[in-house]
This record gives sequence, C-alpha cells and structure tokens, in this order.
Amino acid sequence: MVGVSDEKYGEVVAAFVVMRKGVPPISAQTIRDWVLESLPRHLVPKHVFFVQDFQNFKTLSGKIRKVQLREEGRKLQNSALELP
Repeated sequence: MVGVSDEKYGEVVAAFVVMRKGVPPISAQTIRDWVLESLPRHLVPKHVFFVQDFQNFKTLSGKIRKVQLREEGRKLQNSALELP
C-alpha cells in the first residue's frame, strides 16, 4: 500500500495487488472489506490497482520501490480519470 494524491484529503491509500495464476479473480471491494476487518477505516485503500507482478518495482535485493509504486499509482489514477 502506498499514498497517492487526492484533491480532498491531500493523499489517500492505494493498494497494488498481484493476482496469482489459477486463483479466481477478486474485486476491489472484496479487498477493501478484508482490510477493514483488521485495520482502521482511514487505512482502507480508496484505489486498488491490479498489476501482473512487482518485478518492475523491485530493487536488486528484492525490496519494493514504493516511490516507483506511487508514480505508477498517479499514472493509473490519471488514466482512470480520463476514461469517459
């Protein structure tokens, strides 16, 4: 989970989810409901982005580059806003 910009709140939570092969797809709302069971409401992701894998977002040691995820979240957020 990373923060992406939001006009009203300044920043909101976004989740990046990698779907496993052979596992039935789940909805963004299912993920939000699952998070709400364990975390406070302000940590429930407003945006859920489904990605193929995290390989493009990892360092050589295998850690996730959150700065890169934030940038990707902004791109995906803006492209979603442009859809009719």
